[in-house]
Amino acid sequence: MQSQLIETPKTDEVREYKMLIGGEGVDARSGKTFESTNPYTGKV
Repeated sequence: MQSQLIETPKTDEVREYKMLIGGEGVDARSGKTFESTNPYTGKV
């Protein structure tokens, strides 16, 4: 299994992630997205 280091985002940096299905990163069929809150900082 390969591990990946995830660095801390810079201030106001927006990152977009895709779902991993069948080893490929894919968008939602509906095209909808949502914001995620960092539980440590409480920021979006």
